[in-house]
Amino acid sequence: MTRKLLIAFGLMLAISGSANLAYTQQRLKIEILNAESGESGRRNGIPIQRLIGNVRISHRGTTIQCDSAHIMRDQNTFDAFSRVVITDGTTKLYGDVVYFDGATNLAKVRGKEVKLVNEDVVLTTQFLDYNTRTESAKYFNGGHVVNKDATLTSERGYYNAPKKIYSFANDVVFVGEDFKVLTDSLEYVAPKNVAYYFGSTRIYNQENFIYCERGWYNREKDQSNFTYNAFIDNGKQRLYGQDIFYDRQIGYAKILERVAIVDSLKHTTIFGGEASYWEKTGDAEVIKNPLLVLAEEGKPDSLFLRADKFIIKTLENEEAPQQSADSVYRKLKALGNVRFFRSDLQGICDSLVFDTRDSILHMYVEPILWNMGNQLTADLIRAKMQNQQMDRMFFDGNAFAVSQEDTVHFNQIKGKNMTGIFSQGKLARLDVLGNGQTVYYVRDEGELSVVNRSESSNVRISLKDSKVSRIVYLEKPVSNMFPVDTAPEEEITLKGFNWLNNKRPKSKEEIIPVGTDFNAVKRSKYTIESGKGNKLKTIEKKHLE
Repeated sequence: MTRKLLIAFGLMLAISGSANLAYTQQRLKIEILNAESGESGRRNGIPIQRLIGNVRISHRGTTIQCDSAHIMRDQNTFDAFSRVVITDGTTKLYGDVVYFDGATNLAKVRGKEVKLVNEDVVLTTQFLDYNTRTESAKYFNGGHVVNKDATLTSERGYYNAPKKIYSFANDVVFVGEDFKVLTDSLEYVAPKNVAYYFGSTRIYNQENFIYCERGWYNREKDQSNFTYNAFIDNGKQRLYGQDIFYDRQIGYAKILERVAIVDSLKHTTIFGGEASYWEKTGDAEVIKNPLLVLAEEGKPDSLFLRADKFIIKTLENEEAPQQSADSVYRKLKALGNVRFFRSDLQGICDSLVFDTRDSILHMYVEPILWNMGNQLTADLIRAKMQNQQMDRMFFDGNAFAVSQEDTVHFNQIKGKNMTGIFSQGKLARLDVLGNGQTVYYVRDEGELSVVNRSESSNVRISLKDSKVSRIVYLEKPVSNMFPVDTAPEEEITLKGFNWLNNKRPKSKEEIIPVGTDFNAVKRSKYTIESGKGNKLKTIEKKHLE
């Protein structure tokens, strides 16, 4: 549609200019076909030939019809007045006045409604200029181009025939059956079949709302490139970047520089330096210092998570009703050097997987979790979320929990597996399942007095304010009590103990990569709902309704 409209517009101007008003550097040779009367006279001292009444003039196969005309042969000019119609084959140009100057090769068509018609395309304006030497035409003070598929309006329009370049500027509005474009300037290069956008540009189609400040569109390949504060909004997610390549046929976007992917339903934003997005599947891949920010409901701060690479998969939830909010779910994979921070929860591991269907987070390869004063490790850590809050944790294989009593003394809990139960984001209970071992310090009037080492197959530990408050051995324990000052080091240090506080993320600033652009989302100037019911600005409503 874009190509057809723009080429048709250029073809009209080329035909009407080069065939109808194409004067060479020689003097005008005009054939008068009809006039009800004629006379010679002078205008401003210049000899003229006046033609009056049903005037018809022929020039190189082009017919000019008007109510009257003045021909100035010495000046190599002519003027045509009132109900002017220029005809060449199927092309017609209508106006109130036409002025032609052979010295400048410029034809000026003026009128209340200057209209250029070629087959099913109509250009309406009030001022149209055509240069016969450069084969270029322009309109100004507003123009409206219409065909059966689309309409285009702008304050100014320009056509260069030799280069086949069509340009529109100032308040350009391009509307078709399934798209709307509002931009400052639009240029179409016919040999490349590419349209270029300049200035603030807003594009609407059935799938997306798109904003950019510069871009191009290849009609033949149905590919686009949007740059400078660009974003694509499909109603469920937003893609931000400084350079977005988009292939509409396959629904693929490549995003470069200051990337942000926003999922408002899941309250997540992923930042990075480069991303790929597959629209039909909802899958994405983010690299170059990716960062995920999760704003959890009921939490005063967000969770910040970074890795070397993010992979997001969108999958069908066969158990959920179709078209419901849960009809699809996402699986996030964070790969390499995973680190995350929230004020009440921190962690590191080699790789992490989060599934929104069951809200379970999996941490792989030497995972470590910190919750308040507790350090938790295992071969595999699984965390269960409930209402966007931590609910339970499962520590599978070599489970170990440590909390610090002072600079040299540590409470320790060890077992084959452990289950952690949380209350309001705080670890409230630990259930040790298999090979349970504990080292627990007892205070007397605030001072450490004794340390207890016990072993039991299964152990239940209650915590209050992140401190051990009660230990229940579900099977008869084997215990030893030692005074703190004389306790043997080997007896109060469980095998595998390792205090790793130096690896603990201390703040979100440690997680956020240098150069992360949080303002990318804030800079989006328009909040648009895709599809039906778009909330358009007043100026957009004026053009599009």
